[in-house]
This record gives sequence, C-alpha cells and structure tokens, in this order.
Amino acid sequence: MAKKLIDWNLTDKGVIELNRYNSDKDAEVITEATFDLKKIYNDFNNFTPVQKYLTYYGAKQLMADIGAGIKGDLAGKVAVAKELWECWVDGKTRPERANATGAAENRKVASTMKTASKVVSLEGLIAKKLLAENGVGEFTKADQKKLTEFLKIAGK
Repeated sequence: MAKKLIDWNLTDKGVIELNRYNSDKDAEVITEATFDLKKIYNDFNNFTPVQKYLTYYGAKQLMADIGAGIKGDLAGKVAVAKELWECWVDGKTRPERANATGAAENRKVASTMKTASKVVSLEGLIAKKLLAENGVGEFTKADQKKLTEFLKIAGK
C-alpha cells in the first residue's frame, strides 16, 4: 500500500485544505495549499449539506487522483493539485496537454521500423542496424554481410 502523504479538509467557509499527512492526530496541522470553492461556485454558502459534500468530495478526489499519478513526493502532488485548481478557476477542465500526438507518432515509427527490420532487404537491414545502434535488438555479423551485399547491388 502506498504511503499516505496528504490529508484533505473542508472548512466551514468552503475552503478545501490540502494538508501534510501526520499520523499523530495531536500534532500541528501543516496546510500546503488551499482551494476556495467560492471561486468556482459563487453561491457555495447557499448549497445544501449534500451539495457541499459532493462538490468538496468531487474536487478533492479529482485533485488527489491526478496527483496519485505523479510518482514521488508531497511537493509534486501539491503542484499538480494547484495546477488543476487554476484550470478550474479559469473555466477549463484540465491543463493543456503537451503534444501527445508526437508520442503516438514516435511509437508508430518505432513499430514500423521494427517490422521493417524483420524483412531481409536493404531497407529492412538498414532499419535493423539503426535499431541495434539505439539499443533495440541485435545486428549480427551475418546481417552486416548481407547488408554489404545489398549495398553493392544497389550501387550498380
């Protein structure tokens, strides 16, 4: 089970507190960040107790879930929660994503290269050699001999 790093609290004034977790319940509470729900819900104070609870629980759970995806420390989890909160205050549901299509394209190119490297052809052997030079797979002496033959034929 993961080590608990943070504790959440909703104040009477509609502020979510992200606190440093301490198993000693008598110890001083150290608040790392606060999130005022009235910045998103102007009439939060007029919500019913159920509406308040569901709003608090939903917000803190989303911040905690996304923060849980961050490996590491308290500071990383706090930073993620603050970034997400600022998006919500700005009317966005999540931060702008980095160029995700670049990663997908890179995987597609790598997959194509791996497939091509299995074919005994000039292109396949070149792909296999490039992959081996980058730590993927092995380029044998027999592969080099065959590549040299193909290069001689291509050069004519």
